[in-house]
Amino acid sequence: MTAETAEIERFDALATDWWQEDGPMAMLHAMHPARMAFIRQQLDAAYPEGFVGKAALDVGCGGGITAESLARLGFDTHALDGSAQLIATARAHGGDLPISYHHAMLSDFVEKNTQPFDLLCALEVIEHVDDPETFLKDCVRCLRPGGLLVVSTINRTAKSRLLAIGLAEYILRLLPVGTHDWQKFIRPSEIAEYLPDCTVSGLSGLLPKANMQQWYLHERRVAVNYIMALRAATE
Repeated sequence: MTAETAEIERFDALATDWWQEDGPMAMLHAMHPARMAFIRQQLDAAYPEGFVGKAALDVGCGGGITAESLARLGFDTHALDGSAQLIATARAHGGDLPISYHHAMLSDFVEKNTQPFDLLCALEVIEHVDDPETFLKDCVRCLRPGGLLVVSTINRTAKSRLLAIGLAEYILRLLPVGTHDWQKFIRPSEIAEYLPDCTVSGLSGLLPKANMQQWYLHERRVAVNYIMALRAATE
């Protein structure tokens, strides 16, 4: 069993409770409005004419929270996850929203996909993959020239080891123990190095308020959770 297969099996077990806002994915639900605020800022700058007729791919979609928000903005939305149980959860919750769901790993999807996307989101995903450089390059391969890639993840710092693992998992139990491996955390500079042909268009920290029920963006405080946008080359 590969490390990624083990990750998928662990998330399979969360599928039933994924949409419970006070359940095991509570932190992600609390973080979602701030992530979407950043994404909307980037989209408004990249596509001032609007989003109707544009296509978006949510990689590692989980239960579908981001895909649903993108569909409501008017995107032709596709949602991809390696967990069959999570795709089933996302499809059931999405109801009549115009979302195409794909049970596949990105490495397989990119080889078969013929549709270029204007936006690709990979939110809280890259810290769970074995080869982040290849993963990011596959993301860019899915984009049309000038397309927008948005990644949110956790920085690899001493502070993130203390807060994102020690505090969040072992003390406050905001996440199931074992959710994260600090060695897989990735710095913003490493993402930029892996994608030298892309241009960084935005970077912001994601921080919780004192009650842990709401999150906010902070341009300079990126030592733990952060969200980053890159534009693919136009040629």
